[in-house]
Amino acid sequence: MDSFVVIGPNHTGYGTPISVSAEDWQTPLGTIENDIELSMKIASNSFIKIDESAHRYEHSVEVQLPFLQYVVEKPKAVFICMGDQSIDAANILSSAIISASESLKRNVAVIASSDFNHYESAEVAKRKDIPAIGALEKLDYDGFNDLLRKADDTACGYGPITVAAMVAKKRGAKKGYLLKYANSGDYTGDYSSVVAYASIAFAP
Repeated sequence: MDSFVVIGPNHTGYGTPISVSAEDWQTPLGTIENDIELSMKIASNSFIKIDESAHRYEHSVEVQLPFLQYVVEKPKAVFICMGDQSIDAANILSSAIISASESLKRNVAVIASSDFNHYESAEVAKRKDIPAIGALEKLDYDGFNDLLRKADDTACGYGPITVAAMVAKKRGAKKGYLLKYANSGDYTGDYSSVVAYASIAFAP
């Protein structure tokens, strides 16, 4: 893999609708080099901007980076924060990622950062999350968004997840594979109010 595109939601409201960082990022495990050529190519779209302000107080991208550093030696990455998580914005960003990676002949993987349902019981979270995850297993990103909306599911990074599914489908993936579904109560023992998580891989 030449580069990783790590996308997270914007919790703070700072910055542009889709904000790409032009900086290298540091974690306790070291520095991740910005694939600046790919970053700039993605941000050449008029709706996507180089903007550090959206990233300054945001955590959604950075929490993924130690996992990436643990499994990949000296990864290069693009760091993107989505303030606009609409289907239209996801279409724009997914197309920009594919166009830029093909233009530069980069083999890229997209990593979407998101929790699933927040601060309800584990039972309620699972009832809301599992149908939406089922749509992702079919690469039905429209259905995924519809199910979240109808269930009032509070998955915070639905836009990045949608982009990952779009890129995967446009590049020939056939389905999503649920690797693990869990919630914070599995570790705290309190299942009355949890944050839920899912790990999903899109592949042929």
